[in-house]
Amino acid sequence: MFITGSNGVTPLTAKRMFIWLIVLLSISLYLFCLQLPAFNFKGYDPLYGRDLLKWGWWGITMGRPGWLGNPAFIATIILLVVGKHDWALKAAMATCALGSSSYFTFEWWFNEGGPTPIQSFGPGFYFWELSFATLLGACWLNYRLRQSISPLPSSPT
Repeated sequence: MFITGSNGVTPLTAKRMFIWLIVLLSISLYLFCLQLPAFNFKGYDPLYGRDLLKWGWWGITMGRPGWLGNPAFIATIILLVVGKHDWALKAAMATCALGSSSYFTFEWWFNEGGPTPIQSFGPGFYFWELSFATLLGACWLNYRLRQSISPLPSSPT
């Protein structure tokens, strides 16, 4: 049993609120990354996160699954909201794995003429990855919190 603090918030409630604040931070990072350059090119304007969100799914057709981190990110948040915490942790791990595969993207196709090499990743790319890692951290904390408050299984007698 937890003792209620002077403000009426139990330590358990405070921990849950902290986890949801981390989830909101993750969503904020994700939305912020859409406004930043994500891929930099020599001779071309940078490609922003919003453009990658809109057109990056084409990479799936070329064996680049990194874009699938976006729907996995949304699925993770939905799983958290509906209370499927174990699945949310697994989905967050998949989100990070899919997003990390984008490190192996070396070119972008602006047109059918051929690929353009990516000179460097911009801040939008790193904020995108950070939003995934932050969500994974929130899911892991949530999972650990739920493990610490779940009743121990009764031993057979």
